[in-house]
Amino acid sequence: MNKRLTREVALRTTELEQKNIELQAAYQEMEAISLTDKLTGVHNRRFLENQIGADLEKSQRVYTDWHDGKTPQPQQADIVVFMIDMDHFKRVNDEYGHGAGDEVLQQLTQRLALVFRQSDYIVRWGGEEFVGVARFINRSDASNLAQRLLDEVGATPFTLSNGASTCHTCSVGYACYPSALHHNQANDWQTLIALADTCLYEAKNNGRNAWVGIECINAPSANVTDIAIGFFESSAHKDKIKVVTSFTSANV
Repeated sequence: MNKRLTREVALRTTELEQKNIELQAAYQEMEAISLTDKLTGVHNRRFLENQIGADLEKSQRVYTDWHDGKTPQPQQADIVVFMIDMDHFKRVNDEYGHGAGDEVLQQLTQRLALVFRQSDYIVRWGGEEFVGVARFINRSDASNLAQRLLDEVGATPFTLSNGASTCHTCSVGYACYPSALHHNQANDWQTLIALADTCLYEAKNNGRNAWVGIECINAPSANVTDIAIGFFESSAHKDKIKVVTSFTSANV
């Protein structure tokens, strides 16, 4: 009887362990689904909210060590957030229907994946707007990535299932972190998004199919978003901000 009980307990234990493994796998699958955009298969906002804070903290820690004289000037330590928006996307839905618009967005994510690395983030922010996060690069490489985005999106037509094809461009705004290279700052990803969005708006205002980027804002105690908006509206704070664009350079 003892042997039989021992066998039954071992069997039940094995069954419970298997059930736990299955439950864990199901939980992980549900978690992945909750962090993924259903249409395009890329990440969603919730994923970005969960992940980007740790990246900003790591980047700032590297720069803090440099400020304190513990390490050389950082390399491959910057975070760059790109706001990417399809130009005149509404025309696709109006002319071909929302199904065709969905096809274009799915193909767009494939083109974005040709620019960003697997270790980077591609996030559907909403509608035809996407966020790309280049993790731990040199900010001097950001303009090349922005230009590659324009090239990949505009190089070839988007093919629709009804046999039609449609050509599109995109506009890009980006901001680099840390914004202030020589001062510590808060790990505020919402501000970084706002800066990139301000640059995107400027690209749209200058004819679209363009990129605008903020490489640096040296104003540790000021509202950096207000400084960026002020620069674009009236060229204010010229001594505090470095902006580069595809249509002109504004290193000020």
